[in-house]
Amino acid sequence: MRRGDKPVTPERIERALRLVAYLVARDEGGEVYLPILDRLEEELAECRRRERPRDRARRLLSSIAYCMEGGVI
Repeated sequence: MRRGDKPVTPERIERALRLVAYLVARDEGGEVYLPILDRLEEELAECRRRERPRDRARRLLSSIAYCMEGGVI
């Protein structure tokens, strides 16, 4: 990791996934981004496997609270 870089977290990977999903879905040429989408999905799964159980539980609870407040995941 370079100096000043932020750590890789599930939230950052999810944000990148949403961006790449938008690029894939927006038009015919978006298919060129499919390998990146696949890679990000793999990275997210691996990141979550390494996450501590308590951190996973907190993340899940925060997303539930967000939905209950009217937010969309």
